[in-house]
Amino acid sequence: MEKMAFETIGFNNANGGGVINATGVNQQFVFHNCNFKNIIARVGAIIQVQGTDTLLSVKFDRCFIEDCGVFNNNAFNGLITINTGYCEVKNTVFMNNKFNAINIGTNFNGTDSNPQQGALISVTNSTRSLVVENCYLVNNKFFLGDTDKSHPMISVKSKLGADSVSVLIKNVVSVGNQRSSSVDCDLYYNNIFAPVVENAVFNAVRNFERIVEGETETLIDADVTEIPGTVLIDNSLTYTSPQVDFEMDGDLPKLYTDENGVKYLNRLTSGVDELKASGLSIISAGGQLRISASQPENISIFNLVGARIATYHKTTQVDISLPAGAYVIRTSTLSEKVLVK
Repeated sequence: MEKMAFETIGFNNANGGGVINATGVNQQFVFHNCNFKNIIARVGAIIQVQGTDTLLSVKFDRCFIEDCGVFNNNAFNGLITINTGYCEVKNTVFMNNKFNAINIGTNFNGTDSNPQQGALISVTNSTRSLVVENCYLVNNKFFLGDTDKSHPMISVKSKLGADSVSVLIKNVVSVGNQRSSSVDCDLYYNNIFAPVVENAVFNAVRNFERIVEGETETLIDADVTEIPGTVLIDNSLTYTSPQVDFEMDGDLPKLYTDENGVKYLNRLTSGVDELKASGLSIISAGGQLRISASQPENISIFNLVGARIATYHKTTQVDISLPAGAYVIRTSTLSEKVLVK
């Protein structure tokens, strides 16, 4: 699905899969340059993948997901819920989505059943792999739910004795999603099957230990204070912290719309700033922009209204003088915003 807008869709009952409910075999779902808004379901408001087809794949690229939600009706699971197969979410923004963890169903009605499922992205032990790359998660919040229970944005719920899920989280900024005085978190995973995380910024991360006593299974949650490598976990970080540095519009990051009609956010750089992502180095200083690639790339430069400034084919280095302003650097696998001063 290419250049589509999905809006005001879903279920206010016990069904799942607001846009797509995938239960078949040999299926591939690709969302490219799509906007999603005001979509709700108790499970998989954007997409719910069920069944046992381990080759089923779901891909999101250059999408914007806003004002969507998940609620608890005897079950609760993420906007993107993947129970089998492969999932990739790249160059995508999740912003201003809202969630209700208080059960409106018949089982323990009016209580927070502590589902510990990712509100944005949720995968289980039956999922083969998850990749989240070049994504922003901002101002996604639980408006109802106990503050002493883990309510994650992304969760990986592998089970003991099951195949581990291959998870890569790379070039991700997740801030502003935690309620005050809560243990809400950006990432939640089994302490045995930890994901691979590279170049990421979080306010809060938690993991769990699975305790089994007879037929009772309990998850014991704990804060994760550090992850090896280029990962920053800091509850004090805001949208304007130097490590985050979104261009702002009032209290929230400023929204732009690209040439395909897809919304996106812009992160600023100050002085001499070097950005390294997916083998690309971008240096901005004194009105000059230098782009270096670890291997030959097709590199394009756009302004913020979507006009193409320049394109370079199969090159490893670009040097260009540009007027002061914000620009978008794109390759076949990367979209990065940079400020030229």
